[in-house]
Amino acid sequence: MLREKDYEENLKDTLDDIDNNTLALVKDFGTLIASTDEEFEKKQQLQREFRDALKSLEK
Repeated sequence: MLREKDYEENLKDTLDDIDNNTLALVKDFGTLIASTDEEFEKKQQLQREFRDALKSLEK
C-alpha cells in the first residue's frame, strides 16, 4: 500500500499543473488511499470531536 508521501511523489508532475483547489482535493484523496484502517479511524474520531466542539459554540 502506498504511503501518503509516496502517493504525492508519484503524482508530482501532474500536481504541478493543477489549481490549488484541485491539488488540495487530490491530496485529501491521497491521504484517504494511503491511510491504514487504524489511521483512518483515528482521523474520523478527531473530526467527530472537532465537529462536536464547533457545534457546542452554536449554543
